[in-house]
Amino acid sequence: MHIWYVLRSSLKSKVDLQKTLLGGQCFRWFPTAWNSYVGTVHHRVYELRYVMGTTTIEVDFSNSNHHFNALTKGACKIGNEGGWIEYRRLYPLTAQSKSDGRKVKRSTRSSLKKEPSSTPNGKEMMFNDEDEEFLLYYLSLDVDMPALWSRWTSRNPMKDHPLVSYLISSTVGALNSSEPGNSSRDIEKIKKKRAKLSPSADLMPASLDLPVRVLRQDLHETLFSFLCSQNNHIKRITAMVDALCTNYGAYLCSFNTVTGEVCGGKQRPRDASQSSDKDKNRGCWLHLYSFPTIEQLHRASEEQLRELGLGYRSKYIIEASRQIRSAAHTPTPPPSSTKSATLCAVKRESTSKVGVFASHLQTTLDEPFYQRLLSLPECAAQRVELMTLRGVGRKVADCTLLFGVGHMGLVPVDTHMMQIAAEYLAPSEPTLGDETPSWMRVLSEWRLQINQSAKPTGRKRSREEEKQVKNIKTVALLPKHHDAIQEGFQALFGPYSGWAHSALFYVRIQ
Repeated sequence: MHIWYVLRSSLKSKVDLQKTLLGGQCFRWFPTAWNSYVGTVHHRVYELRYVMGTTTIEVDFSNSNHHFNALTKGACKIGNEGGWIEYRRLYPLTAQSKSDGRKVKRSTRSSLKKEPSSTPNGKEMMFNDEDEEFLLYYLSLDVDMPALWSRWTSRNPMKDHPLVSYLISSTVGALNSSEPGNSSRDIEKIKKKRAKLSPSADLMPASLDLPVRVLRQDLHETLFSFLCSQNNHIKRITAMVDALCTNYGAYLCSFNTVTGEVCGGKQRPRDASQSSDKDKNRGCWLHLYSFPTIEQLHRASEEQLRELGLGYRSKYIIEASRQIRSAAHTPTPPPSSTKSATLCAVKRESTSKVGVFASHLQTTLDEPFYQRLLSLPECAAQRVELMTLRGVGRKVADCTLLFGVGHMGLVPVDTHMMQIAAEYLAPSEPTLGDETPSWMRVLSEWRLQINQSAKPTGRKRSREEEKQVKNIKTVALLPKHHDAIQEGFQALFGPYSGWAHSALFYVRIQ
């Protein structure tokens, strides 16, 4: 039986599953018809769901191996008025969840038991320490998100800045889209566009922060996933990554998208298109695979990847995997520019936190290229090392550093961030004062170039039209502009500006 467990850290730390798992930072999760999410994390497969409710429980964490959640040390009472996350591990089966048969039906029983117990409200919660620690780290539930939003907004010394105002206003809009009244309309939208699941009730409507958390992902998987992201959208990236895993990764298990059945073993169940009419009524199977290792990618050819629909990115994946496999090139020294090194010395999270993932990351960490990358002391040096790989530009490198290495203050600059920076971060008027920060000077000149490149209309543009940057692609985005945008975000939002970026990115793609 695949038992549902309560993710106890979610009682205090909120996360919007839909916006976090399907918001463009990871491409391994799929929505179900019952508002849960099935995905692969390393060689594990989980199903996550959000349960609305109110409870107060007493939990003893004294015997738990939690290394990074300061809120859950020792015995404590946890109050919750919104809800919590429940999960079940679909692969590999734990000792408690193994069954005699190959197929297991989806259980609708909540893991919040209602029989009498010693807890204050007469309810007993089921926990699993190993998965708890694993998912707490992956979902970044140890980060105090309300404190971050307070730092970004009400307690921000620059709270009157246009970008801060935009963050607040866009967050209100995103929260309104999560109101329960929109669920029926949104469910119809899900059926038409699977990769863009509608907003669900994954957060309290009264909350003023948008709980989009930055996932802590595998470096190797993040790098090759974002190689697929170039000139692409989330639905297609997800399909490309899924094609890579299906054809070159290791088969883990299958999940029925209608019945919730889980099928393991060496042989996949037949798809509905290959089955009898009786089987077709039972829905289709979602086959889940591990992300291919460097050795598994080495078996692929450019022609095969093109046949899978990866297009020109096929060459990048083949050549980058060969470079990593051979590890023949020598380490590239850090850039000599003092400004660049200072700007990119973004504090990386303590590597001790990776301990929970150690056994699952061993394949990645065994690669000399990744070992050398992680041994470099500064973000700037790591970026340069990543950009020696074929097809890895500034954006792909920065996405890898944020989501796969842990530089939480880094802001990858894509088209969406370019538009946001031009509209809200860059000064609308030329700023040339002696005390003006260098990043503001660079962005002021950049915005002026954008406005000057606008096609003449024969009339003077209004002030509102000046604010709307529609011709941004006509002006080159140089390394100095990347640096200035990242420095501006860090000036406004501090060491977790990469998290502010992720919230803005989600709002922008809607």
